[in-house]
Amino acid sequence: MSNPQAISPLSPLITRLGKYSTTVDGAVSFFWTGAGIEFTTTNSSIYLDIESDYNDNALEIWLTIEIDGSLIQRICLNKGRQTICAFRNADCKARTIRILRESQIDFYASVHALRIHAISTKDSDGMVLLDPPAHKLNIEFIGDSITDGGWGNSGGDMRPSSERSEWDKNHIYGHSYMMLCASHYQSERAIADMTFWNRGISGNTLQQLSERWQEDCIALRPNVVSILVGTNDDRLSGIELRKTGKTSLEIFERHRRAVLGYARSPGQETDRFAALGYRHDHRFVPSGLRVAGHHQLHRHPVHQDGRECDDGLDD
Repeated sequence: MSNPQAISPLSPLITRLGKYSTTVDGAVSFFWTGAGIEFTTTNSSIYLDIESDYNDNALEIWLTIEIDGSLIQRICLNKGRQTICAFRNADCKARTIRILRESQIDFYASVHALRIHAISTKDSDGMVLLDPPAHKLNIEFIGDSITDGGWGNSGGDMRPSSERSEWDKNHIYGHSYMMLCASHYQSERAIADMTFWNRGISGNTLQQLSERWQEDCIALRPNVVSILVGTNDDRLSGIELRKTGKTSLEIFERHRRAVLGYARSPGQETDRFAALGYRHDHRFVPSGLRVAGHHQLHRHPVHQDGRECDDGLDD
């Protein structure tokens, strides 16, 4: 690049967000709303070599610029390649910058592109990029269909996590309570370092969850795990109860101890929260609570209708 103080958006110190592609000259094209770049810098000024291209009858492209999670300006881009000022005359302290595409792609336009060619500064010392901050919280939601919500374009089926799409960020969280939780915290605490994963799989019993625990939980090294599972065990126990008058409490409790025991394995620094709901066999409740108490989990049992109930155990 002609400007020695400019750097490429493909720099390893720049995080690319959302759906994007690269061009032969090293520019990065961003497609969806919220796609863009993020980086940490101490520069007092930042300029963008940016290009906007769209049909005359298409919606214009807007850009948002955030510093440490706060919106500082919105820019309606002219057509063509241009240099815009993200900010200037700032004090030289570390700050996290996000440059995001605000406009949704116009599907009725044959051309509707936003490309970032370079990031530069007018500071005499040139561009200064810092290592991106490490994620302080890796938060995972794991369970059955109540958690799943069709994440990863699964369509609500029982396909494993390895066969789901993590490329399409529009459906990465699914449409369950997990999406509501992640959306709340990532909007209310935008500058906090939080990564969320959905690892719910429809139809899972506790045994099936335990069989995929290594791949779907331990391998991700989460700090916080929300476990919501048991409805399908409850359904199967109800069938068993009606047929034989018995339920497999020992098997259920063994699987549950195994799952929570994995979370205490070496190298797993995990705060855990377990929530289970049952209908047919009330004996499952103290079984689950015994395991929760053994692993020092928070216990907050509720009835099916959401009313709190006494767990019958001493704290």
